[in-house]
Amino acid sequence: MSTRRQGLRAIARELPDVTRSALAKRGFAAARAIADWPEIVGPALAESSVPERLVRGRDADSATLVVRVRPAAALELQHWMPQVIERVNGYFGFRAVGHIRLVQGPVTRPKRRARPALPALAPAAAAELEAQLAPLTGSPLHDALLNLGRAVRARAASRR
Repeated sequence: MSTRRQGLRAIARELPDVTRSALAKRGFAAARAIADWPEIVGPALAESSVPERLVRGRDADSATLVVRVRPAAALELQHWMPQVIERVNGYFGFRAVGHIRLVQGPVTRPKRRARPALPALAPAAAAELEAQLAPLTGSPLHDALLNLGRAVRARAASRR
């Protein structure tokens, strides 16, 4: 006789079981590795290499990260391979990669679109914004909030 549970169940409890196979097939960890490659390996190696895909083996511990690398930098990346594997696994917090396979070829990076310049604020609005953020002067948070405030006010002014 099967027991059936009545009532509501939390979706967060069931979600990992439902999505595990789909995410494994799609290479969810590989997508994050591609997007965050410069943060994982540093700017010097990221300039000459890009991860292409994560190939899972028959057992879960033998995933291979396929990395396209410029021919001139292949020897250097091969030398750093143990550290790169360690950094990738440390980034994910689990053993996502067991091996790296290098594929030599041209490395192209998508061009990032430049942010459009914000229109200048009226002097009164800029002074008011600076006065509100005066306690945070000199901190990175001040600059981030100032940019956010300028963008919000500029967008509100353009809608009028």
